[in-house]
Amino acid sequence: MEQAKLKVECLINGELETNTYFIISKDKKVLIVDPADGEMVFDFIKKNELIPEKIINTHGHYDHISGNQFIKNHFDLPICVGVLDYDYLLDPELNMSYYIGDNYISPEAEILLDDNSKINFGGEIIDVVTTPGHTPGSISLVFDDKIFSGDLIFTEGIGRTDLTGGDPKMIIESIKKLFSNPNRESKIFPGHGIYGDLKLFKEVLNEFNIKV
Repeated sequence: MEQAKLKVECLINGELETNTYFIISKDKKVLIVDPADGEMVFDFIKKNELIPEKIINTHGHYDHISGNQFIKNHFDLPICVGVLDYDYLLDPELNMSYYIGDNYISPEAEILLDDNSKINFGGEIIDVVTTPGHTPGSISLVFDDKIFSGDLIFTEGIGRTDLTGGDPKMIIESIKKLFSNPNRESKIFPGHGIYGDLKLFKEVLNEFNIKV
């Protein structure tokens, strides 16, 4: 059996226990998905002797972008975000940091992602799927039966839609879009909480008539 070209590691970090994911190639290059605590993410990179290539924010809320500046200060790498969440990185009210007294502003994103975007990394093509609802520019990443879903869906429910830019109808459409033809071998990597086999998300998906 051929070994997977990319492996995934998770670091739970930040005030809201964000799942920061490291998508790692065989030559130790890494995509950093949703860095929360920049120092913890930096330490993980150094400890594992990784070579950062990109930061990818699944959406623009502070608990998924607050490590951007620290990582950017130490590595010369671009930040990627969904095109409709570009302003969230630069606006403390949109990214919600204002409401905890932080007023965090991320460096600007250099790469804006939409449904036509693909990320070529480590011999794999990572597909970008726009999955709005939690925020207008939320994205998910899909490759090799792995789905990085940000704050779209969790084992215990779906993402919040009561924050600025949230849309309860749109988040349901996004869930149906992302899981329209589910591969039962898929593994789901959400922005918080338990990650793993698709069956762990069965109860939530069944609410939307998605059978797994």
